[in-house]
Amino acid sequence: MATGPAWGTAGPEAPGSATAPGTGPGSLTGFTVAVTAARRGDQLVALLERRGARVLAAPTVRPLRPAQDSALRRATERCLSAPLDYVVTAEGVARREWMSAADDWGLGRRLGESCRNAVMLSRGPQGATGADGELLRWLLARDLRGRRIAVQQHTAPTAEFVAALRGHGAEVVVVPLPRRGPPPDPESVRRLVEQAVRREVQAIAFTSAPAVSGFLDTADELGALDEVLAALRATPRQGGVLPVCVAPAPGGGPGGAGGPGTGAGPGTGGGPVMGAGPGHGGGPVMGAGPEMGGALGPGGGRETGAGPVMGAGPGIGGALGPGGGPGTDGGPGTEGGPGTEGGPGSDWAREAGWGCERPLEEYGIRPACGDRGALGPLVRAIVETLPLGNRELRLAQHRLVLRGSMLLADGECRWLSPVQAGLLRALADRPGRVLSRGELLHRVWAGGGADEHAVETAVARLRGALGPYAALVRTVPKRGYRLSVPQ
Repeated sequence: MATGPAWGTAGPEAPGSATAPGTGPGSLTGFTVAVTAARRGDQLVALLERRGARVLAAPTVRPLRPAQDSALRRATERCLSAPLDYVVTAEGVARREWMSAADDWGLGRRLGESCRNAVMLSRGPQGATGADGELLRWLLARDLRGRRIAVQQHTAPTAEFVAALRGHGAEVVVVPLPRRGPPPDPESVRRLVEQAVRREVQAIAFTSAPAVSGFLDTADELGALDEVLAALRATPRQGGVLPVCVAPAPGGGPGGAGGPGTGAGPGTGGGPVMGAGPGHGGGPVMGAGPEMGGALGPGGGRETGAGPVMGAGPGIGGALGPGGGPGTDGGPGTEGGPGTEGGPGSDWAREAGWGCERPLEEYGIRPACGDRGALGPLVRAIVETLPLGNRELRLAQHRLVLRGSMLLADGECRWLSPVQAGLLRALADRPGRVLSRGELLHRVWAGGGADEHAVETAVARLRGALGPYAALVRTVPKRGYRLSVPQ
């Protein structure tokens, strides 16, 4: 049997009573939250503890040593194969990991010099979508033809960002994030799986897709995947385990403006080249320019189930005529119209994204997510969602609130064990209705391994933990138990 969790500093470590801590808006007092992040995990733990949560740290992956990360090394060497004009990096930790890995390969000095000679740009915290859009507009306002740009991946979508730069003629080197390996403490992840099955945690926070996959893979190895998925699908109101992720990969990125039509050059052997028109519906618009002029620029616009809609770009020049002589000059191309704004909802954009929610969505689970890719919004999503599972109970003139594993009563909090809280929640789901020992056994002991005698023992201990509120739980002889509250 696994040992208990390694709790953070917030809250008492055993059931009992105490003066109620802050339980107003924004508080997580009474809730237990697991953190699966290795990188920046300490920061997330501190943010949650500051809100009053009990925190269980169980990193499900760890960064690999640089010597093992061949993909990152190949990208770094490609960056150094010629001068870089722009370097677009992720937030500080990921950037420092890249530079540290380059040092280990003996490439640190060269990479540092290359970056110093380029324009350094940041995608903002965790590649925040708003920051990405503003940065992309800034880059696309410049002549990118023939420019070399290094773009470091992050949890925010990278594929459409890179496609836009390449569409404007840039050579883009995508620098992957450092790869992840097995968890540093596999036993802590196994304990977390067991605690999720028993609903002993109210939420699990994920900051990357590999962290989610590592947790689910461990559940599968233990033969507990179905039970874990059932716990993750259940809502806080149902006593489930809330999965929470950083901002999801959006269904469609913001549309870039259509590029202007290129001025016409001379046609060869044929008539004048075609003029430019505004971007439309989905296909590229031909602009004036030399024969088979540059790549198509991305525009905004909405398209169902495909990639971004192409905006105006350079067009096709005159074809070679039979006589082989010089043709007439092409007329000037008109300016390309602006692309329309990108819209939500394409499978393409979700495939292009790096959102950590994707492994969960493959099982039909929609996690709670922050509104952007950073730790603060992730914590805010937990704060806003977990209290939806609170239960308000009445006993005579007393108002009682069950939140997580804590019962708040008359300004006093009474900490309950996970089984005690599960029993009280099951009874509160049907106030006044009798639940048999078998029903309680099925609902509270999800992992099995208990009998009806365990129910009797747990109810006795629950009454002891409730103290002066023990009358809340009533025994109905030969039938079971019910909650003594009005319906």
